Amino acid sequence: METSQLQSILRSLGLSGMAAALPTRLQDGVRLTHAEFLRLALSDELQIRRQRRITRSIRAAGLYDRKGLAEFDWNRAPSLPRQTIEELTGGQFVREGRHALFLGPTQGKTHLANAIALEAIQQGHTVLYRHIDDLVEAICTAPSAPQKELAIGRFVGPDLLVLEADHWWSYPYGKDCLLAVIAHRGAAKSMLFISRRPLQDWTAFFHDLPDAGLVLGRFISRSTVIIFDCPCVRRANDLLWQAAPPRSSQTFFPLVSSPKPSSAK
Repeated sequence: METSQLQSILRSLGLSGMAAALPTRLQDGVRLTHAEFLRLALSDELQIRRQRRITRSIRAAGLYDRKGLAEFDWNRAPSLPRQTIEELTGGQFVREGRHALFLGPTQGKTHLANAIALEAIQQGHTVLYRHIDDLVEAICTAPSAPQKELAIGRFVGPDLLVLEADHWWSYPYGKDCLLAVIAHRGAAKSMLFISRRPLQDWTAFFHDLPDAGLVLGRFISRSTVIIFDCPCVRRANDLLWQAAPPRSSQTFFPLVSSPKPSSAK
């Protein structure tokens, strides 16, 4: 039987990975036993299926940057706890349903969060990477209670939720939605939260919501907190906000809680 005919049969059986590698395997077949040939052919199929699953999962997760941990420049962030971040990339915190908080003004949070999300997908976990805008729009604008619960479910379902929330303080009306997601994920589903804001500002933001202290206390107690901070970045942010303050001081706090730079030269 011609190779092309064999490939057609394999594709009709849904074995496209095996079909693609068949010409190579047939060339090697003269040196292999039947069992070895079958093992390698099945491995080809498993490998292509795994790669397709990863590609679909990355697309479904919403990852827009596929840089891994190997591409991160540690020389630009010497103060970061590299061992701790590498342990997060290993995925144990996802398997245990624990959380991670990347806080502070220094760059690198998004790159490392993407690296952790990519590795989680490689390990077979489901991942959702979203911005706070997406959460507020999906949940807070739901027209009915059942639809709101359905929207919350989309943020609760994945094994790992990565939420990029640099400007979450712009959405005071959405804090109940954010707290609902944190509460629903509980101790079973992991969350990686990215924000420039320090932990001490959370209490002020959620102070008027019932049970906020209890929910956040449990969440933080199960979290690995990594501070992305550097004096030069703090100073740059302070100068930036002095030059261009936010439009509404009632709904948007300064980026970082740090001493204002002295005006003395």
